[in-house]
Amino acid sequence: MKKVIFSLLSAMVMLHTQAQTETLKVWVDDATITADGSTVTKLVISENDIVDYTAFSLSLIVPNGVTVAKVKQGREYVNDIQLTDRATSTHSISCNMLEDGKTIKIIATSSSNHDFYPDDVDGNLIDEIFTIGLVADPSIANGDYNIEIVECKFVMKENATASVPNSDVTAKLTITGGVDSNVINYSLDESGIGTLILPFEAQVPNGMEICRCVSITNEYVVLETQSTIPANIPVVVLGNPGNYTFTGIPTHTEDTYFDGNYVGVYSNRTITNGYVLKNVEGVLGFYAVNSETSVTIPTFRCYLQGNYGTNMIPLDLSTTSIDEILNNSSNENYYDLQGRYAKYPVNSGIYVKKGEKILKR
Repeated sequence: MKKVIFSLLSAMVMLHTQAQTETLKVWVDDATITADGSTVTKLVISENDIVDYTAFSLSLIVPNGVTVAKVKQGREYVNDIQLTDRATSTHSISCNMLEDGKTIKIIATSSSNHDFYPDDVDGNLIDEIFTIGLVADPSIANGDYNIEIVECKFVMKENATASVPNSDVTAKLTITGGVDSNVINYSLDESGIGTLILPFEAQVPNGMEICRCVSITNEYVVLETQSTIPANIPVVVLGNPGNYTFTGIPTHTEDTYFDGNYVGVYSNRTITNGYVLKNVEGVLGFYAVNSETSVTIPTFRCYLQGNYGTNMIPLDLSTTSIDEILNNSSNENYYDLQGRYAKYPVNSGIYVKKGEKILKR
């Protein structure tokens, strides 16, 4: 039945002309949730306009770990979502959490094509149009998160148009009673270079350097040193091989974040197109991936998307302070004195390998 309702409203909205309006306003109140898996917090969504609407649809974006509460209805448990007194007896509302774990699709319709009232049963003007009960998993980290309303459409029957708000709809969701912070363990292998994305800002540990990909071509990935590890920005890590620990309160709302064509993931992702950082027979670089050589990118790691017309893209480390890497006696890679990676010494000059200088005549 739920799928039928979604399909009917989607079809109905497609038949209408869609337009932004200066008068339609939709908002959601800030809220606080106790992360114990059972305490229900009612989120209030409001709407105001000079015209009346018959139906609406929207997507509510919440942090991962926040879900719709269940309430008993007869012999069943259903999603805790309710229209206010503005609805008529012909109105109904339903919701569904998508597989991404953060998008709640919400649909409200009238079986008799009736408008929502602008007031309650006593004639008092109200803006609240529906409430939805939310619960938070105990494993979610405490802190302030953003919630959003997107893909919002309000349908008018009189002139067959679907109105959308003229600005983004956001609010703050504060999580309490969960974990104080997340601990992320990170291992940097013997190559001394890896990829990383963190859901919170962090200090750069001793023995490590953090770089953003500022330019990507088929010749080089150019890096730029950062003073801190930025939140939700994929970076390249250079430093001493070993284990590192990062602690903080997550701020991410997405599973994937982009910095140009450099991509960081918060859940394992198998890719069949792009480039991954790895060491092949002592040669370090971003290597091409295809359907025959698919690779799974682990959580908190990154890859390059796109096709650059080459099987391997080396790193240009000339803008980084790579003394520790150049002096690392276990580093099997070649670098010139400007810190640029070299597949092997071709031109005359001095190169560094395993912390020792090598003269190429």
